[in-house]
Amino acid sequence: MSPYFTPEGDAKLFRCGCGRPECSAPAPSQTLLDRLELLRHRIGRSLRATSGPRCPFWNTHEGGARTSDHLTGEGVDLEAATSGARDELLEAIYTKPRYFPRVGIGSSFVHVGLEGPERPPRLTWTYYPKPAPPAKPAPPA
Repeated sequence: MSPYFTPEGDAKLFRCGCGRPECSAPAPSQTLLDRLELLRHRIGRSLRATSGPRCPFWNTHEGGARTSDHLTGEGVDLEAATSGARDELLEAIYTKPRYFPRVGIGSSFVHVGLEGPERPPRLTWTYYPKPAPPAKPAPPA
């Protein structure tokens, strides 16, 4: 399947996290694996997947979008536990040619995904919580 990524060594890239026997998650697409190989070569170190393909049940459990790249095997979350690791990974992702048009930035990972019919072709987003709106002052007594 891939020189650097194998089902034996990269379980989270190849298997859904639900663990159910009736899981319907797809395998990662060959295009995803090919582009991960290119990204790994570009960054010059190994990459660790924290979430790969998901079945609809697990995608809902994880709070994934209805059109998530994970549901089609065309998206993966890559470990990036520090701001320096995220910066290094993002620099490699955004270097041209750009292998992944869809990028999500979390506090401990970076999501990379491929284009798809129901997904915007080029997009970057964050998973950081939105700040609460400021409290309204109490009316005068």
